[in-house]
Amino acid sequence: MNKALLLCLVCCCATGFSQDQAKTADSQSSNFLKRLDYGVEVRSRWEGWNNTNDHNDLKNDERDQYRHRTRIFLTAPISENVTANVALANEFSKRLSLDNRIDIGEGYFDQAYLTFKKIAANPRLTFKVGRQNLKWGEGFILMDGTSNDGPRSSYFNAGVLTYKNKKTTIDFIGIASPRYDDYLPVINHRMRRPVPPANYAISAQQLNDSNEYMGGVYLTQKVKKAQVEGYYLFNAENGDPRSATKAIYQNRHQNVFGEHTIWPFHPGWTFNQEFVLEKGTRKDGTELQAWAGYGYVRRDWKNKLLSGVQVGYTAMSGDDPKTKKNEEWDSLFGKWAQWGDLVLWNYTTEGGPATFANNRFVSLEADFTPIKKLVLKTYYYHMQTFHSQVGSEYAPGNTTTNGGTRGDVVRLRGDYTFNRNWKTQVAYERMAPGNFYVHNAPSDYFRTELQYSWYRDAERQANAAVAPKK
Repeated sequence: MNKALLLCLVCCCATGFSQDQAKTADSQSSNFLKRLDYGVEVRSRWEGWNNTNDHNDLKNDERDQYRHRTRIFLTAPISENVTANVALANEFSKRLSLDNRIDIGEGYFDQAYLTFKKIAANPRLTFKVGRQNLKWGEGFILMDGTSNDGPRSSYFNAGVLTYKNKKTTIDFIGIASPRYDDYLPVINHRMRRPVPPANYAISAQQLNDSNEYMGGVYLTQKVKKAQVEGYYLFNAENGDPRSATKAIYQNRHQNVFGEHTIWPFHPGWTFNQEFVLEKGTRKDGTELQAWAGYGYVRRDWKNKLLSGVQVGYTAMSGDDPKTKKNEEWDSLFGKWAQWGDLVLWNYTTEGGPATFANNRFVSLEADFTPIKKLVLKTYYYHMQTFHSQVGSEYAPGNTTTNGGTRGDVVRLRGDYTFNRNWKTQVAYERMAPGNFYVHNAPSDYFRTELQYSWYRDAERQANAAVAPKK
């Protein structure tokens, strides 16, 4: 009788323990699913270009194309302090003015990184490692890790260790950005070519002009109402297949020193400036010494038709032909449409898209908000050079030694948000070239865009409604 009673008690305990385990497992599974975030983003663009590279009406170089990008996101908690982020993407395109062939593009990992919080049990330390989007400051030199693919992507292969308290943030940065996608699998991977052929659809997607590596530290300090940033970066590049005799040859290493200040000195008023020095050596022994900077004052109003006005000045050094040094500014990871697509592509005939060297300009901006969901932006730049030049490696005879005026650029852009999922953008840009160029025909750029995004996480969905930089 006692044995039977004991056996019954053991079975009851075991059954209860099994039920508790099942409940715990179900609870853990439920919590995991609640913390899981996923989403999709689809963007369709149509672009039209004319005279963007040469300002020559006698040359038939109009381009009409559409680009369709799809991205799928997943964020998964691995543990209390570790999170995994993965995003797969594809962009296919078609040049309507070239032929009828559609380039289905490559499928690639747009994001693939881990986030570790409370490193060494310190709540102020965070480490992110893997493929991720990064931006420091205004993105002047640290924004786009894949500049040669245009608006397709902007990721970095990087590790960032961050220390953060109430007033101070210190980022220790390590970046590796190869010419091609060497680190993760690529779907529909195509043949690599030193120079992409005319029929670009048969060549693998090039991401950068060279293999670029960077390491350094970025300090952000809050001082009363202002934010002051300082940084040191070491940049090394190799694998550029172009001749070392060309000024645009990228095999080099250089030290980069910079500072950035944001100062809201009065309600509605902001002063913003940044200055960068570069010093290094090219592989052929040429000494590199360049600089760049900008500064602007901005006035913002709330609930007004005129919502913002900005006046500024930007300068980026050019190579002085009278010295043995190369003073041409290297925009590093700042090769994105900071001043519009037209200015970016205009540099194709000099040092490559978005090199931005040998330029100084006054900028004016006015923003309007006629209704809550519509933002209109207008820009004007009067661009000049530091040095005249005769042609370039890309387009001999395209520039002259007769003048130092690049020209005048006008940009118009409208962003309309239908709801939390749908938004659209229309942009038009026009450049009237100055006497720096041989030809004087205006260049034009026009773009329309429609984007749909959906995220399970409500906060992430709200952030997706912000107009993208790239």
